[in-house]
Amino acid sequence: MEDTGEELVNLAPMRVRRDSVQSTIADYLAHEAKRCSQSDLLESDGMIDGVDVSAYFEPSNASTSAVGENSDDLEFNEPLERFMRNEIAYNEFMQMTGKYVYQTGETEVDNEAEGYDDVFAESEEVPSASFISQPSVSKIAPHERSLEEVDEDRLLGIPLELRNSESFGETVPGAKVIGFGGERRMKTDKTLDALIGQANVIYAKGQTKEALTMLLEVIRQEPRNPEPYRQVADIYNDLNRPQKSLQYGLLAAHLNGNRTSAIEWADLGDYALKLDKSEEAAACYGRAIRADSSNHFYYEKRIEAFEKAGLNVLAMRTRFMAAQSVDRGQVDFEWFRNMITIAADHYIKMNDEEKAIAALETFVLRSREYNRDATEQHKTVVRLLMNSHRFEDAAKSVFALCPGITALDEMGRFAVEIKYNNANYTVKPFPPEKVHRFVVGESLPTVFLARLVICFIRLGRKDLAPTLVDKLFERAIFPQDEQVYLDIARAYHAVDCVAHAQKYMEHLLTRPHFLDVAEAWYLYGLFLSIRKKYEEACKAYQHALDLQPSHVDARINYSTIQQRMGMVDEAFETLREYVLDAGSSLPDERLLVRQADFLFERKRMDEFARCVRMLLAPHFYEIYLNNMALLKKRLPATERGTVCHGIRVQAFNAVRGSAFEKYVKRVGQLAAAEERAPSEITGTQLHDYCFKLLETLLQQKRCLDALHVCCFAYLQPLISKNIKTLETFQNLLLYCSLRAHVWPLAFEYLRWFHTLSANNHPLSLPSDRDLLFTRIFNAMNFVFCHSQNVSYHRYIMRALARAPGNLALQMISGNNSLIT
Repeated sequence: MEDTGEELVNLAPMRVRRDSVQSTIADYLAHEAKRCSQSDLLESDGMIDGVDVSAYFEPSNASTSAVGENSDDLEFNEPLERFMRNEIAYNEFMQMTGKYVYQTGETEVDNEAEGYDDVFAESEEVPSASFISQPSVSKIAPHERSLEEVDEDRLLGIPLELRNSESFGETVPGAKVIGFGGERRMKTDKTLDALIGQANVIYAKGQTKEALTMLLEVIRQEPRNPEPYRQVADIYNDLNRPQKSLQYGLLAAHLNGNRTSAIEWADLGDYALKLDKSEEAAACYGRAIRADSSNHFYYEKRIEAFEKAGLNVLAMRTRFMAAQSVDRGQVDFEWFRNMITIAADHYIKMNDEEKAIAALETFVLRSREYNRDATEQHKTVVRLLMNSHRFEDAAKSVFALCPGITALDEMGRFAVEIKYNNANYTVKPFPPEKVHRFVVGESLPTVFLARLVICFIRLGRKDLAPTLVDKLFERAIFPQDEQVYLDIARAYHAVDCVAHAQKYMEHLLTRPHFLDVAEAWYLYGLFLSIRKKYEEACKAYQHALDLQPSHVDARINYSTIQQRMGMVDEAFETLREYVLDAGSSLPDERLLVRQADFLFERKRMDEFARCVRMLLAPHFYEIYLNNMALLKKRLPATERGTVCHGIRVQAFNAVRGSAFEKYVKRVGQLAAAEERAPSEITGTQLHDYCFKLLETLLQQKRCLDALHVCCFAYLQPLISKNIKTLETFQNLLLYCSLRAHVWPLAFEYLRWFHTLSANNHPLSLPSDRDLLFTRIFNAMNFVFCHSQNVSYHRYIMRALARAPGNLALQMISGNNSLIT
């Protein structure tokens, strides 16, 4: 050791870097040491193994003063920055900082009374009870628990300055990686390397304090060098200080970057679990998965850690990742089934269709690897993909996962290339560029063949459909496959290939099975009517109604053609006795007017309400489309006292998201798609139908539906042109909103009416004015008893400031104060 000491004495003093990263990290670690009752650690006589090394360290008084000045700020740095970035809530910030302040103050009082305990005393050992960990505050904010991504650096407790992905060898120009395979170490500055080695030597001699002092100084000089962190972690582990050992171990593993193996990360995760640090453990297992994504043990441990921490969303995502990434040679099929089933059920409950589809498709892929049948699950996957208009993905799934379908080019080679990789596959090129013929085997279910045809049609490659359609017609037709045959005709219609759709239906109706299917005749009539072949269309619709009299769409389209051909009475008879709400078509407006009058005369009020609702929906659809434009529209000077902008806004808010708004949207889109002629209904007729519908709904005690109709009628431009028709529904807004318990709209109306009455009070008699304001204040008090809002209180206070002696306003203000 004498030779070693001489070499150490002859070394040049260390250079002290002044950049913010290193000084912050060094101060942070120095403060951590001080907080853990290690303040005596830095108080040394400068002699280590008989050698004076004081020249290599900053003056103790300067270091102490610097730490003393900055210690409070440094402890709050990371929690404060996390709080400012919205990573943690205010309550968590106070728990992480306020709790520390309280405990620090209490510790200082105890230390003054009893003296510091030297945890590094050579004659004593640290009590084993220190291994028992205190419950730690979660590092994940409540609003982040529903997210599927988490900042693992934050879970690992990595300081902000060290959270980039660059390792020591990438950031320090003089550092090199030496050694081949297995254990590798960093070649650093010779002075620091010598100091690390000297620290190991003196620690072996039992000089723990001095060894830690030297290692912390190396960290101060090179905060991105993982080696001193690893050494400090080992020392704390030997001292039975697992919390500190884990902290420095995580820093060392993080700074070592990609050189940290999956096994090392997994060991750290196991160590964190022993300390009841589930979040840190889950992050460690996540890093292990990055290093070795095929090991199923890491996924299982990560799931266990997340569930222990109450992070079920992240646990489900890990299950899904495991099902996709784990090599099937490690586990059996039941392991995959369990992982995927739990994840898929979760995504279905959360209504996350995209992830549910991905989970089911993974199950189909894994079933294929184990030669298990998953046809029903695959049918569900393809159907869901097509419902989401992901036709290319659906067609690829059929080619990749279904047996018995192959595309060949003119040379007899495969037109598409399919590659599999665990729970994934690629199909290229797609759609296939040149296909000479398709080879379709009996093992391919008919439903997949028909859906493949639909996908090609919707992808704009109808040139690939005829060959597959011929293959389809060669097969026997079963009742359960009936709809997919008709869906092919609908696909042609969806891409405006009506001639192809008509021809396809003509071929389909030659098959005996479809001669008695009403939907088939309806579709055939629809395509004929689009091509203006009205007589043939009428025969097809009549055939459909003979087979199924309750077929609403066929009845509506049939009556529309009859109306165009001048057969007015026949058209009315076609619709008269039927409820038309369930249809996907809209009858002619004139027929709806006649039917509404007929039903009203017969006092069939339920059917009348449904008919009038369908009649009014296209007129209300204009409001749904142009709501923002209507709100921004400047009112004429003559209407500004009569029409209140605030009431209009609240009327829009009252109908937003309601079932009636969705109905207006659906029916209005049907009317817009048909490009109908302009309506012949006048503003007065529209007012009368709205009023009758409103009256009917109130008699049936459907107060919320009545309010929605009232709001749309109040906002309808044709009705609002006339002040008299507008005032009808404006005055009904208060009554309907009170009956429906929509308090914001009720208050807005009362505020407008109170302001209007206050400005016009000189025009009325005193007795009438007093009665009017009494009624207004009673109505306000009724609203305030059911609903409270700060805007209500502010309005009352402003009104009270304008009329300080008003007793009613004072009582309302007092009641508000009592309630709040």
